[in-house]
This record gives sequence, C-alpha cells and structure tokens, in this order.
Amino acid sequence: MPETEKLSKKAQKKALRLEKIKAQIKENRKLKKQLAKDKKKECRNQSDRQSTASENHVSKKTLKLQTIEKLQNVLKDDKSSRPRICIDLQYEELMSEKELIHLAQQLSRVYGFNRKSSNPCHLTFCHLPNDCKTRKICCDKSDGFANYILNFSEKSLIDTFETRKEDIVYLTPDSENLLEDIEDNKVYVIGGLVDDSVKKLSTLRFAKDQGLNTAKLPIDKYCSRISGSFKQILTINQVFEILLNKIQGFSWPQVFSQSLPSRIGFQSQGSSEEGFDSPIKASSENGET
Repeated sequence: MPETEKLSKKAQKKALRLEKIKAQIKENRKLKKQLAKDKKKECRNQSDRQSTASENHVSKKTLKLQTIEKLQNVLKDDKSSRPRICIDLQYEELMSEKELIHLAQQLSRVYGFNRKSSNPCHLTFCHLPNDCKTRKICCDKSDGFANYILNFSEKSLIDTFETRKEDIVYLTPDSENLLEDIEDNKVYVIGGLVDDSVKKLSTLRFAKDQGLNTAKLPIDKYCSRISGSFKQILTINQVFEILLNKIQGFSWPQVFSQSLPSRIGFQSQGSSEEGFDSPIKASSENGET
C-alpha cells in the first residue's frame, strides 16, 4: 500500500480525534453555561423566597394589628344594638383549686374564640376584683390575661350593665325556658362555674333571686340522642362558641352540629346541613352553663 494512502488514513483518524475533542469542548462549554444559568436562577428563586417570607411576616403583623383594632372597636361601640355576652365570675367560693384552674383554661378559650372570630362580640368578664383568687389563677395560667381586649368589671352583674333586668338573660341548664333566638340589645350571661361534681341549681337560684330571665340551650329540640348516657353540662367556652356562632346568623342545627362535643350523647338533627368552619374545637373539661 502506498505511503501517501497510509498518511491519508492517519490524517483522517487525527481529524476524527480532533472533531471529538472539539465536540467535547463544545459540550463542556454548553454544560458550564447551563450550570451558570441554573445557579443564577436558583439565586433569583432564593431571593424571591426571602421576599415572600418577608411579605408574609408583614402580613401576619398587619393581621394582628387588625385583630386588635377590631376588638377595640367592638368595646368602644357602646351604641351598638348587637347582643352582648357576659361571663359571671361570682362563684369563686363554690369551686376548688382544681376547678378554678379549669375555669382559667376555659376563659382563655373563650377569649381565643372571640379574638379569632371574623365578627367578635362585646365580651365582659364581671365580678372580677383585682385581688380575687380567680384573677390571680387566670393570670398565672394564661399568658397575657391582663391584656385581653374585653370588658373587665370588678362589679356585680347587675351593676356592670346599665340596662333593664328584662334585657338580661341568664343561661342555665336548669331553666324551664328554651333559648329560641338571640335578640338585639340583650345581654346573655354564662355562669362562670366549673362544677366537676355537677351541683344543680346554682346559677338558676341566683338568677331567680335577682329577678332575671333564664333560658337553656335548645339541645333537646334540635338534637337527637345517640348513646346510652346523656348530659347537657357544657364547658363555658363551648356555650360561648354556640352563642357567638348563633349571633353570626347560623341556624341551631348548624351551630350544634359544629359545636356540640360527641361525649354528651347528642347529635344535631341538622348535621347534614351545610356547615361552617369554627376556629376553636370543643374541650373536654366539665362546666355548668
């Protein structure tokens, strides 16, 4: 075979190797360029995430300020005809240390539910002197209790509200009257009594002595029994949740479907109705309503 032909084949192989090298160099450059592009994109994404996090932080702060303003406006609006809710805390002497601790927990849940509501009500804790045991335990067990945005009153129920007695409705499970509806310009009172031994008639007796109207939640009317044991002893925060949701305009079946704990042995007859989201779930402690 001639020498020129051999050189030609060598040249071809060399040229092929050079082409492969050039192709590899080109591929490496392309890969390097893509890596740089990806790194730049990741930097942009990280910056966007940081910006979003910053915006969310501002939004949470703004939301908190809006909540505070909303609660303050409710307290300032003395001319509003909306129903008011009061927790009557005069029963300190009837409760043990353990029951007072449960009371503090339930009051904290009451405030939390009202604070999270899109339409909070005017809320009062009455008969709560600064030096009483109930207030001390509440401050010890609930962070920020003294700063709750509600109406704290050292006075008795009657002295707290400048209204006719006919406009005060005391809720008690021992009443013979059903609470059919929530009316404007009324004050609905929940007895601040956590009674683990379930002593009856405490709140009813006080209301009658004061000449106040009484009522009980219409659980029997709108709920059916689903288990062997039945009781209508709800916690203070559960009763508050029921009242506030009713004030928002929901029907009794809707309210009971959302707010009644299954442990009491009743189920709302309207549980199939379209419900709503409730910020606070029912708790497990016993209380008198």
